[in-house]
Amino acid sequence: MARWAVLARFRNGELPQAPTAHKHARRSCGKIEGYLLPARKARPKLSGYSIRVGGDDEAWLYRESRRSAWAATPGALAWLKSA
Repeated sequence: MARWAVLARFRNGELPQAPTAHKHARRSCGKIEGYLLPARKARPKLSGYSIRVGGDDEAWLYRESRRSAWAATPGALAWLKSA
């Protein structure tokens, strides 16, 4: 849940709470930022059987499902990059 809380806090103008949510999200899956920030990112080899929590496949799947929301939120990706 922490991954989604960061963008939700940012979108709701809850900037004082966003860094805490971001810290929890990094602990959950620190690779997401590396997949989320670049405009283009190569797809990693995904397992056909499972998702490695905290792994490249989880980060890729988050990017695929949520990057458009981050990109559509003015300032969100820039904030994430500087956080």
